Parts: sequence; C-alpha cells; structure tokens
Amino acid sequence: MALEEAKAPSYKEVAPIEGIAVQTVWDNAAEKVAAWSAEVASPVCGVSVDDIKELARIYVEEGPVNTYVQLGADHYINGHYNYWPMYAISAATGNIGKPGAACGPICVLPNNCIDFMVSVAPTDTAGNPAQGAGPSYNANSVLGIVDTGKFGDQDAVIKGVYIATTNPATVWADHGKTVDLLNKIEFIVVADVTMTETAMYADVLLPVAHWFEVTDMHTNCHTHPYFVWQEKAIEPQFESKSDFEIFKLLAEKMGYGDFFDFNEEEFIAMGLDNDGAKALGLTVDRLKEERAVRFMPGETYISFEGGKFLTATGRASFYKESVAPAYNVGQDIDFSKETCLYWEPTLEADKSSAVRAQYPFHCISEHMRTRTHSQWYDVDYLREFDPEPIVRINPDDAAELGIVEGDTVRMYNDRGSVVMKATVNAGYPRGIVGSPRSYREKEFIEGHFASLSTNQYNQVCANQAFNDVAVAIEKA
Repeated sequence: MALEEAKAPSYKEVAPIEGIAVQTVWDNAAEKVAAWSAEVASPVCGVSVDDIKELARIYVEEGPVNTYVQLGADHYINGHYNYWPMYAISAATGNIGKPGAACGPICVLPNNCIDFMVSVAPTDTAGNPAQGAGPSYNANSVLGIVDTGKFGDQDAVIKGVYIATTNPATVWADHGKTVDLLNKIEFIVVADVTMTETAMYADVLLPVAHWFEVTDMHTNCHTHPYFVWQEKAIEPQFESKSDFEIFKLLAEKMGYGDFFDFNEEEFIAMGLDNDGAKALGLTVDRLKEERAVRFMPGETYISFEGGKFLTATGRASFYKESVAPAYNVGQDIDFSKETCLYWEPTLEADKSSAVRAQYPFHCISEHMRTRTHSQWYDVDYLREFDPEPIVRINPDDAAELGIVEGDTVRMYNDRGSVVMKATVNAGYPRGIVGSPRSYREKEFIEGHFASLSTNQYNQVCANQAFNDVAVAIEKA
C-alpha cells in the first residue's frame, strides 16, 4: 500500500515482494553504518573506541541528548553528506522532539529586512514586477561564466557586479581565482562600511552607513525567537548612506523610482503585511513600542514535539524522493548519493587521498573570533589579541620539521602558498595544522592563506571547501 496509508510499516527485513528482493532505507542505512564499527572509526576520527561506545550507549539508554550541529562540517567537498549521520542518529534514538533533545544549529543569523530584501524582485506601487530579473549564480561559477559566457548550456554575460555584505578577496576559497575574477570583470561597485580587501578592486566605492546609523528590523530564529526593532542612534556620518537609500537612489536615476516609492518604515510595514505577521499581531507601531516581539509560541518551543515531523506521514524520513541541486551547469549527478543516508571521503583532508603523499598536512581554516569573518580588522583593541597571521602546528610535527615557536614558515600546495609565523600548539593532532582565514593579503609576510583552498564543489551543493585542504610546510 502507499506509505501514507500504512499504519505500522515494516522498516527492516522485508520479505521479497512478488519475487523481487527489496531492502528498506533503514536496512540500507544499517548496512552502511555497520561498515564503521568503533574500531574502524576510531583511528579516522581520533576518538577512542571506549568513548565512541560510551557515547552510543548514552544516545540510546540515557539522554536526552542535544546534538549541536554547526557550520564547519560543511566546509568539505562532501560537506552536506556529513550532516546526514548527525540527524539520522538523533532521529533513530528518539533524541528529537522532546525537552532537552535536539539536533541542529544554534547560531546568530540576523536577517536584514530592509537593506537587501528591497533588492529582491521588487514591484511598483501597482504590483508590477521590475524588469531585468535574472538567474542566480553560485559564487563558485562566476569565474567560469566570465571566461566562457556560459552557465551550463545557457548564455550568460557578466559585465559588472555590485558587491555588498561580502569580502570575497579575503574569505572566498582559492584566492588566485578570486583575484583573477575581480581583474576580469569590467565594472565593479563595492558598497561597504570599511576599506576591505575587495574594496581595493572597486571602480566605484559606495560608503555604507553603520547599523547604528540606520532604522531596521532584525529577525533571528536561532539564539532568540524575536523580531527586534533597530532604532537609528545617530544620522549617517559624512557622505555615507544606508543600503536602502543607495538602492533607492540608484533606482530613481535608472528610471525605476516607482518601484521604491516608500521609506524604511513603510518598507518594513510592507514586509509585515502577511498572514503570519498578522497572526502574531506584529506591526511597525508595536515593534517601535515594545522593541522586541516574540514570534515562537509559548514560553518554550520544542521542534517536532512528540515525534511529529513535517512530512506527508508525520514520521521521520531517511529518504527523499526528489532532489533539487543548488546549481546546474550541466554536470552529471549521481542521485543515488542524494536520496538517502550516504557518505564518502573528503577531497584532500582524508589521509587516504593521493594528494597527501606530496602535501602531508590537513589544513583547517579557523574562524576568527576577533574578526567575525573579515570585519574589525581595523579595530586596534582586537588586533592586540590577534596581531598577525599564524599557523598552529602540533609539537611533534614541529620537532620533525625543525620548527620552533615564532619561526617563519611557508605553507603551500599546487594552488598557492603563504608565509607567516608558526606557533606550536598541542591542541592540534598530528598531521593537522590550522590558521585563521580572515587576514588581508597585506597582513601576510608573503602570499595569501586563501590561495591554498580549492573552489571545487560537490555535485549538487555549491559549498566552499575551506577545510578540505592538504598542504606541505617548510621553514621559510
């Protein structure tokens, strides 16, 4: 019968159906997991056999267990496959949908509701859509588009780019290709608060007002369940303007002023003109009065409470019938990897990778606390904590390489190289090194750390593989 009609479907060891051998997704997952006994997994992940078995016991017999899933595991060529097992073990052991049990991210992701939503498919006051809306391109594909004029089998011509809320010259993977891209694009506009490394490539540089200088509304459904009103503290300084005002002025000069016939507060009100906001009683006036309005029901909220999931059956599912790739450039896709539990080794981080014979170290791209990606580079107080780029090396590896604390070293692979100071750090296992990825080119002794990473990406997921990097190290 159809799955939706089944009251108690068998999930394992199903007998042949009309003479055809079948295997349920559960059996398929169990078969894959069986290949990774604690004894097999331990030398790969660096966790002892006893600890792996004890953690498995806790998941099944004790709990509740909250599995904190954050970014980082996605920074590999096989990135999105790394999350399947995390969610699967939580669901299979009943550690989703009850107090204290969870699996997922907890991170600060404020969504700016004015400054950039205004640029997404705007309409005029009569509801007419703006002209010129085009396709979306993942960042990894842009250089290929500029070189070939194609995105897959479609014509695609990029003459100019408008860059905001990002600093690709510092933080995108494969710095060499990023610089090549910035040099090939005919016209570059950068809108930013500070003079970033990317801003140095701008033909036109637009000074953006700081968020203390603009009116806005922020939402955040991770660390706090509130809509937050952001009241302008002071007027924008000098010639800076909010992103909203910049878009509005550009639209007016291009003859599209009718599409932006509203101010900041009116735009927020337009965004709140929907059934969801109305059900919460959420209005601009209420936000201005209360400053923060809760949007999650009750004092506490439990996702999938009672084991009720947002699927057709209401049950957790280990299988997805259809998969929509994040991009399409005509690549061959093996959909058998995408429909149910699957995992494969990394590109370079895995010890078995052929490239490790020449480049023996797995290099981790550290997320700097003092820069939040690449911000705050010009804040002197924070520079006291992280004054210059460094690479952290395990003491035994450093001894073998003849490297001591403070030595200048060169880290390299076939994509690029970087020279910086070394620090000996027992927190890193042997064979793994780490370096912050938020420094600008001028801060390195030579080269750029981002030149070591690859801009290759998965068959369906255009993630940047910052951590899937193999390098060699020598004294400079």
